[in-house]
Amino acid sequence: METEQQQEGKEKLIEDIMRDARAEADKILTDAKKMVEQRQVEAEKKLERIREEAENTVSEQVEAMTKNIRSSITVESQRVQLKMQNELIREIMAKVEEEIFGLIGTKGYRNILLGWVCEAAIGLAAEEAIVTVSARETSLVDKAFLKEAEEKIKQLTQRKIRLTLSGDNPCTEQGAILTTKDGKIAFNNCIPTRLLRHQLEIRKIIYNSLSKEGK
Repeated sequence: METEQQQEGKEKLIEDIMRDARAEADKILTDAKKMVEQRQVEAEKKLERIREEAENTVSEQVEAMTKNIRSSITVESQRVQLKMQNELIREIMAKVEEEIFGLIGTKGYRNILLGWVCEAAIGLAAEEAIVTVSARETSLVDKAFLKEAEEKIKQLTQRKIRLTLSGDNPCTEQGAILTTKDGKIAFNNCIPTRLLRHQLEIRKIIYNSLSKEGK
């Protein structure tokens, strides 16, 4: 039989083992808790990074989409504005042609036609030129008309030129076409061609007008 001293020693040994076991268990639980907390923190950080990356990605996508939409709007606006300008130019040119055509037969039209002939002759820069005008204007271009044009050209350029009315078919367009005697060089000063020369100026006027309306 165990003595009382042996029994007490055995109980103390058991208590020591239990105490060590509890301490080890507490340490294991504490370490496990710390590990769980650490992993939770790391997980939260990872989730935060994922959220930030997602937000940045979405933000970048939204920004890209916004830029594309704005770019599309700008392109469409420019296309519409250009179309409007072209339509206005066509309308203006048609209106100008109509108004100038209506001047034929008026008192001051002879001087207008004289100016166009002189301008074409100066541009042609030839010693002799053949003058061709439309059927409605042929009656205005007589010998006196040609003589007056020659004198005006001489005053402006100090050069002599001999002008002759064409005996061929008249122009289909209002205005004048001057050609060299051999027919190799011509200066077209008919109304549609004259308007084309001034198209850039007309476009600037329309653009400035549209810009002011847009403000």
